[in-house]
Amino acid sequence: MEEYKRLTNLEGNEINGELYLKIQEEAQNMSAIKMKLSANSETPYHTHDHESLGVVVKGKLQVFDENNSTTLLPGDTWVNPVGQTHKVKAIEDTLFVEIKSPSPDFSSFLKLD
Repeated sequence: MEEYKRLTNLEGNEINGELYLKIQEEAQNMSAIKMKLSANSETPYHTHDHESLGVVVKGKLQVFDENNSTTLLPGDTWVNPVGQTHKVKAIEDTLFVEIKSPSPDFSSFLKLD
């Protein structure tokens, strides 16, 4: 399994702060990744050609779509349907797991250090 790598770019846009990603598992139709965000770090708004389901492991995370934001704590989950514009922001140092289906080609939308 891979080690955590710093994510610097998502869908062609720079990450604001520090985000680290580790690909946990890849299967034919889904994948699981762990992401660590430092406090006040956030992704840019973006969309995917896959759906994703996330669960907060530790910390406090704010999840945004076009119209709403929700603050999540450990054990809380969220879903991003295909094509939904969204972003996440860490209120404090945060670890979350995201399941993506179908399993994307990570190199097509992520830029890792």
